Amino acid sequence: MDIFTKASFSFSAGLATAPCGLGVKSEGRLLISGTEGYIVATPPWWKTTNFEIHYEDPNVVEKYNESFFGDGLRYELGDMLALINGIEENRFKLTLEDSVALAEVMEKFLSTRL
Repeated sequence: MDIFTKASFSFSAGLATAPCGLGVKSEGRLLISGTEGYIVATPPWWKTTNFEIHYEDPNVVEKYNESFFGDGLRYELGDMLALINGIEENRFKLTLEDSVALAEVMEKFLSTRL
């Protein structure tokens, strides 16, 4: 387990950086920046119910609010139990392809660490 890690991603249309850590203090917000604006998820980002989309014009801000039950673990356990019981519907959760893509990113990251 890492206390602090920073991962950098390179895409054909851009770059991304993801710092994360356990036992280190930070604001806990999620910031996604792009050429036309940025998205901010209020802390803690892993349990967020609110996020905002900010554009070049500081007067244009879209605000979103979603209600979730508990935290993300509840949804992950629900997915796992559904698959164990042979239910393969994913109504609002990660698809199988999403899960495989996330695992591939983690495997690549772990294989290239110093």
